[in-house]
Amino acid sequence: MNTVPTDAVTRQIKALLKANAGKFFTVTFQKKDGTERTLNCQHGHFKGHDGVNTVAHIEKYLTVHTAEGFKNVDCSKVKQIKMGGKVMTFS
Repeated sequence: MNTVPTDAVTRQIKALLKANAGKFFTVTFQKKDGTERTLNCQHGHFKGHDGVNTVAHIEKYLTVHTAEGFKNVDCSKVKQIKMGGKVMTFS
């Protein structure tokens, strides 16, 4: 499968979250319908998550684990990340 190219900021956000795999963080992003959503989540491989990820080949998406289950976050729509006592805001 081919990957869909993304911008540098999106790649940096995704790299930051992957580098902190297993740690909890809060991400605020804009959903497809335009509303904002905040998730408390983790990133990394989790035992029992063997399902098919329909957006795994798209570079801008990152799959995270929440209390509700697995969610895909569009890194190009991220507004804010809170991790390790620090807040990063993106415009």
